[in-house]
Amino acid sequence: MADFRTNDPFLRHPARRPVRATRLELEIESLHRLMRGLSKDLCERLKDTVEAACELCDADCAGITLVDRLQDGTELLRWIAAAGPIREVVGQTMSLDRNLKNILKEQKPRLICRPHRLFPHIAESWDIAEALLIPWAGEKTAGVLWVLTRSDSKRLDAEDVRMLKSLAAFADSAIAKDAVENCRLDEERVGAAARSEERRV
Repeated sequence: MADFRTNDPFLRHPARRPVRATRLELEIESLHRLMRGLSKDLCERLKDTVEAACELCDADCAGITLVDRLQDGTELLRWIAAAGPIREVVGQTMSLDRNLKNILKEQKPRLICRPHRLFPHIAESWDIAEALLIPWAGEKTAGVLWVLTRSDSKRLDAEDVRMLKSLAAFADSAIAKDAVENCRLDEERVGAAARSEERRV
């Protein structure tokens, strides 16, 4: 498999492209909709996030992968949310190869032309023209927000990067909030079990 290089013809630089006008009203509306959905479970919140990514970037598909460490220490990326034609990938995993490790390590957005040539898990049949990857590393986990376009006429740019960074931050906070809530529930169950045991003594 090819590795990322600074002169890699598969890579593109969104900052060098003409930037389309900011669609502030649509962005605010999407963020308000995400905030109103904070009471939903984590899966629904992340599904809302990738749907917002598609809407804001005029993209065909979007998804979120999280680093998943197996018991033997192997690290994978697991799809936990997806929108568009790729939504059937939710629950599936992909190998964390050197290219993806570099993305997570450098924490810089990557824009890739014809991504199936670099990532075998992206099916050529999906007919993806470009993939914009926004990595993040939070307190609880690390992940990547993917946005995929199928038309050569849609050119992802720096404005897309800016909006997607906000959505990646929202996804990270949603995952952290869920982890804290699960920890609280576990503590409550342990405490209830301990009190029940004390009453029996």
